[in-house]
Amino acid sequence: MPKRDGGFTLIEIVVAFGIFAVLSTMVSIAWVNSIKNSDAAQVQLKRLAEVQLAFVIMGRAVEQISMRSVRDNYGSPIPAVSSQQSLDSDIEMTQTGRMPAGLPGVSLRRVGFGVRDEKLWYQSWPVLDRAQDTQATKSVLLENVSEM
Repeated sequence: MPKRDGGFTLIEIVVAFGIFAVLSTMVSIAWVNSIKNSDAAQVQLKRLAEVQLAFVIMGRAVEQISMRSVRDNYGSPIPAVSSQQSLDSDIEMTQTGRMPAGLPGVSLRRVGFGVRDEKLWYQSWPVLDRAQDTQATKSVLLENVSEM
């Protein structure tokens, strides 16, 4: 048998490339999966933050309920807490709040929450006893909501 000069045979090189290819494929698949999982986790974290904010806003409104009734746009009385499921909101309540800095007393405001078009809406009125032209300020608290 002839003496080898210390190089690699063709079979050894092919086997080494095969092992490298298998390991490279496994690493790249794991890397792609980790990126997908990270993106999915970011989406879930964003949704969780949105839900938590909505619950904080609703929780504060419930904690600060005032038992003052109000009048609607036509002068009819509305209880302090109402769940008439009107066209605007599923639940309305009179809420206490703090006055801006430097002003004494407690302010009251009327707020409402409702689900319309798969969105949780928050609304507030500029006055407690509404006139016929009083409009609520509305904003979306949360999207993709089926019911409240």
